[in-house]
Amino acid sequence: MSDPYRITDTPAPTSGAHPAGRESRPGRTALRLLLWLGVLAGVGVNLATNFTGHTLIGILAGSFGTVCIVLLVVSHVTGRRR
Repeated sequence: MSDPYRITDTPAPTSGAHPAGRESRPGRTALRLLLWLGVLAGVGVNLATNFTGHTLIGILAGSFGTVCIVLLVVSHVTGRRR
């Protein structure tokens, strides 16, 4: 008895393609790298200013880090739909 759910013939991936068959966009990796660096910088500055007592700078740095996290999530979700 043959298994109707068995995959016997898998197509070979093309060069430069993701496993799901999507082509990567060249600027997306650089954008994500900059956003991750923004998250790290925002967290670092926020942490440092909490110890020194500069509340306003800490709030601004934390807000910047939060915006970078939101943009990373948006980038991931929009890239997943295509």
